[in-house]
Amino acid sequence: MARLATYTPASIPTVNLAGTPMTAGDEATFAGTGRTKTEWVPDEPHTAPFKIDGTDATTPAISGKTTADSVRRGDTGGPPLREADNGPELVGLATRSWQGGCLGTPETETRTNAEAVRTDDLGEWISSIANRAWTRQIAAGDFSGDGKADLLAPRNADTFCTYTGNGTGNFAAPVITQP
Repeated sequence: MARLATYTPASIPTVNLAGTPMTAGDEATFAGTGRTKTEWVPDEPHTAPFKIDGTDATTPAISGKTTADSVRRGDTGGPPLREADNGPELVGLATRSWQGGCLGTPETETRTNAEAVRTDDLGEWISSIANRAWTRQIAAGDFSGDGKADLLAPRNADTFCTYTGNGTGNFAAPVITQP
């Protein structure tokens, strides 16, 4: 989640947050930018119809409506969207896939189903974060000067945490600093 310095509604499309969870048998459209069967880095996002196989308290299990539909490598974080009377609504974010049919995945991997995390229960939390005066966008860059990506994130209204990267996608424990 990021706060934009300026916002022009016509230039950035938005989607409503679902108010109810998906249930087994429901359908959604998944959108992603990860690999496809033939492209390592696609030029455009792709979509596919999915069905909800089942859910628990936090995680809907999803699968493509056909064997060609799959959440693939690079699609993590992509949204499953459900059609509603007032337009599409966000019902989750993809968190895991088995990548069957994905370019570079062994042909022995045939599973094309995936998991997502529910978002229908986040409305109150999103509002509380968005309305905090100190909320800022997380920043990434080489803040330590070692040539590896680091993260800077707000801790509260007066302090920030710097997470020093090790170059492999992992970060050291946060160092708390005051601006």
